Amino acid sequence: MTSHKKLDKALEIMYKEYENGNSLFLHSKSVCEKAKLKVKPQEAHLILRKLNYDEYLDVDISNEWIFRINCNGVLFYLNGGYAVCNKHKRLKKFKKDFSFYLNVFFLMVTIVLSLLNFDLSGKNKELTEKHLKLEGELIRLDTQIDCLLNYQNETTPLDTIKKN
Repeated sequence: MTSHKKLDKALEIMYKEYENGNSLFLHSKSVCEKAKLKVKPQEAHLILRKLNYDEYLDVDISNEWIFRINCNGVLFYLNGGYAVCNKHKRLKKFKKDFSFYLNVFFLMVTIVLSLLNFDLSGKNKELTEKHLKLEGELIRLDTQIDCLLNYQNETTPLDTIKKN
C-alpha cells in the first residue's frame, strides 16, 4: 500500500471517530489497527505525525503518540484527501510537461524554417501563417487546461458537505 493510501486510511478513521461524536484523542497504534494497516507502532506514529505536520491532526500535549482530527483534517478528508491532492499534482505536472514539449516542438520548427532560409514569397507566408495558427492553438490548449484546473479548484468544501 502506498504512503498516500495509508495516510488517507488513517485520516478516514480519525474522521469517522469525529463523525461518531468522539472528539477524544486516539493512540496512533489503535488508529492504524482500526484502519487495518499492518504497520509497526513506530510506523503508525510516523503516519499520524505526518498528518499532524500537514496540520490535519492535533497532537496531545502530554503524550506525542495520541492524536485528534482538527477542522483542517475534516475539510481535507471531505475534499478527497491525499488521493485528490495527488491527482491535482499529476495534472499540473502533465500541463507543465505538455507545454514544455509543445514549446520545444515549435522551437524546432522555427529553427528548421530559419535554416531553410525561406524568402518572403508566397510559400513562406503560408508556412508563417500555419506556424502562427499552431501557436494560437497552443495558447488555446493552455487556456483550456487552465480552465479545467480552475473548474476542479472551484469545488468548495461547502459543496462537498451539501452533497452529503
